[in-house]
Amino acid sequence: MADYTLGNNLRIQGGGHPSGWQRDSQGPTTFEAAVARQFDELEELLIRKHLNYGPKNILASPGSPLMGLRVRIWDKLARINHMLDHNVDDQVGESLLETFGDLANYAIIARLVIRDE
Repeated sequence: MADYTLGNNLRIQGGGHPSGWQRDSQGPTTFEAAVARQFDELEELLIRKHLNYGPKNILASPGSPLMGLRVRIWDKLARINHMLDHNVDDQVGESLLETFGDLANYAIIARLVIRDE
């Protein structure tokens, strides 16, 4: 069985446990558990930011909600590209991890908009 260590506290073991949710002292031990942890973190981030921005932030975007999301996604991608291409450290208190989290959450918001939810 393969055993991979990713980052400081994440171990993925190949083969997986039948339940798909086994954890050990080093963190999640299956891909499924690692993904579930990411979704939990993204959900918390999305809800916290929604509380700060409110529902009209996207719905009242100039042009349309999807145009507003498109601009936000473009800004995040530009930030990621600049930081990675030029080896620039964070200057505004938003890590690459949070930036990628924002991208994932913008995709979720876009799905909600498209479905009229």
